[in-house]
Amino acid sequence: MTRVLLLVAASLALGLAASPVEASNCATDAYDHNGSLMEMQVCDGGGMSISYTRPRRGLIGVGVTSGTLLFEGVEQAGGAISGQARRFDKTCGPVLYPVTGHNHGGSIILRGNAPKVDGNCRVIGYRHDELLFTLQGAVQPPPTGGPAVVAPSCPPGYVLSQGLCVAGGAPAPVPSGGDWYAIGGSFKSRGEAQGRASQLGPGWVVMNTNTCPNLTNGYWVAAAGPFDKATAQLYINETGRGYVKTCH
Repeated sequence: MTRVLLLVAASLALGLAASPVEASNCATDAYDHNGSLMEMQVCDGGGMSISYTRPRRGLIGVGVTSGTLLFEGVEQAGGAISGQARRFDKTCGPVLYPVTGHNHGGSIILRGNAPKVDGNCRVIGYRHDELLFTLQGAVQPPPTGGPAVVAPSCPPGYVLSQGLCVAGGAPAPVPSGGDWYAIGGSFKSRGEAQGRASQLGPGWVVMNTNTCPNLTNGYWVAAAGPFDKATAQLYINETGRGYVKTCH
């Protein structure tokens, strides 16, 4: 009996010790979504979740608070995303529906057909829904004396407005007239790239190399850009490490 108890205790101790290690394999980023501040978490293996950190005032009446989950799914190595989103109803609470989309580096777009419900929470129809998330870290101001930070480019069909990607009739022009990125390090996991980006400071974000044809696929990088070549080089000179490269 004593031997059994000792084995159980050892197993519990090992489980507790492993928890912080598992948690460290996830990375988080802050995103803007329709006036709400969101937290996106991606873990090694591709598991992804997006939750409200500071919901806009209009959502409070339907039960959305800090920590409320909006999306849960998987991000593939190439940036493709699939999973379940939630729309919130005052009477019925969260209503789940499938969505698919893509991580464009500075923004995420998810699309699906959101169910419409009646007063008895029965589905009476569907409407096309599009969820746009814009990376907040990409538009942070640089340290004093550092190079100017340019907001990320937007996917086709969206234009850049006050640092956010909004629906528009034409794609946004490439910021600074260039397609150059400062690359501060390449890693196999998003968490490692996030750690390097945090070390390098404001203006540095995490990118999947599959979003840029000129980068070697299958990696996560700490990057700043897109810029003209001279501005990208300024970022490398400022940090003393890394290299510059075009995306396309």
